[in-house]
Amino acid sequence: MKSNKLIFIIEDEDDIAELISVNLRKSFYQALIFNNANDALLMLSKVLPDLIILDLMLPDINGLDFCSQIKNQTKFASIPVVMVTARGSEEDIIRGLEFGAYDYITKPFAPKVLIARINNILKRVTITEDKNIEQNILSFNNIKIDTQKREISIEDKVLDLTFLEFQLIYFLAQKPGMVLTRDQIIEHTRGQNHNITNRSIDVQIVTLRKKMLPWDYIETVRGVGYRFKEML
Repeated sequence: MKSNKLIFIIEDEDDIAELISVNLRKSFYQALIFNNANDALLMLSKVLPDLIILDLMLPDINGLDFCSQIKNQTKFASIPVVMVTARGSEEDIIRGLEFGAYDYITKPFAPKVLIARINNILKRVTITEDKNIEQNILSFNNIKIDTQKREISIEDKVLDLTFLEFQLIYFLAQKPGMVLTRDQIIEHTRGQNHNITNRSIDVQIVTLRKKMLPWDYIETVRGVGYRFKEML
């Protein structure tokens, strides 16, 4: 039983790359290993994977820079990236998610846990694709959210947002007027299996509000979470 799902493994430690590859193949995924980012970028121009497993400490391009590069290109932006790295501080995790990672796993890791997370991510991505939302643009008063271009504009001014910031405001905007807890926001913007905290959500909301000034679409519900205002 061979899956048509292709996963890129970008990892310069041969034993770790092989460990991941073996477990992916056991789970019926196809896998390609790259020991540097440039080779992976070259292959991306020819083949689009369904998911990328990315180490941060690579010999040529920093993993964060690599992630930023592909997330800023429309052709690659929707490819889920799972960072697998020895850097495990909260600040590192937040940075990884801000640069566009879908999930963040610290070394050493259990291969079965990694596979379970990949299964979960690809299931979510498939469900989203199957739904194939025809209405690519959400509009509220003077704000427009283009889900296809992954752009948010207010009065025709395009906001400069990180991958995570877009995910946050898009999730809130899909449920205008509804109070969403921090845990709900974490689950639906990144999935359940990562270490992002409630505090980091608060930090992202503060940054978002600054970028949206003088407009204030996001309302804090003290002790609960946030909601997207139906009316300004």
